Amino acid sequence: MTPCGCHLCEVTTSGGSASTIFILHLAKVFETVVGKQLLVFLEPSLDNNLFGSRKGRSTTHAIVAVLHSWMSCLDSGGSVRTIFVDVRKAFDLVNHNILFNKLQKFGVPGCLLAWFGSYLSNRQQRVRANQSFASWKELKGGMPQGSWLGPLSFLVLIDDLSTGCPVYKYVDDSTLSEALQRHCSSSDMTHFFTNLLDWIAKNDMQLNLSKTKETILGPLAKSNIPPTHCNTRYH
Repeated sequence: MTPCGCHLCEVTTSGGSASTIFILHLAKVFETVVGKQLLVFLEPSLDNNLFGSRKGRSTTHAIVAVLHSWMSCLDSGGSVRTIFVDVRKAFDLVNHNILFNKLQKFGVPGCLLAWFGSYLSNRQQRVRANQSFASWKELKGGMPQGSWLGPLSFLVLIDDLSTGCPVYKYVDDSTLSEALQRHCSSSDMTHFFTNLLDWIAKNDMQLNLSKTKETILGPLAKSNIPPTHCNTRYH
């Protein structure tokens, strides 16, 4: 089965589909221009631990930030308890109403919000299996695949993710990190993880349990500290 993409209005001419191709190209260019300007507007307000789709905030920067935090604790004899979190079908489950509310809180002008709403509205997709096609279905959420605004929108959504411990966020992958000082035998990670689950539910997302893993580094790795478990309502 192959997704056939979004249903766009077609402009027919005697020369074929040249007009349709031009409109698609122009829309892509306009989307990129608006997205870059929007990022410049949002940049000063974004979380310092938010990486991806930002200048100077690449995968390398995210890894360096996480490792520096870990090593600062481990070098002093402490332990680090970490949960690597993955959100299931992150871009497909973007709730447009929640996204617009967060954009509004960032102070994005109403005219740009209206343009964003027009950009996301009236989109349809269907599935093709060999030569058979399903009927068109209107998309009520999600972001267009391969779009410039998709990752940027997810940055806006995940910016306010806070659990009570440091959270390093790289688009739809997040890392919860708890530093435990030497001789500390207790952990609050269960509480932090519960806060994460509450945020995921509030923002209409889903946790990918099969890709969410926990790791303990340092002396506590040899202890019998109980693992963190996901609340059954999120299965």
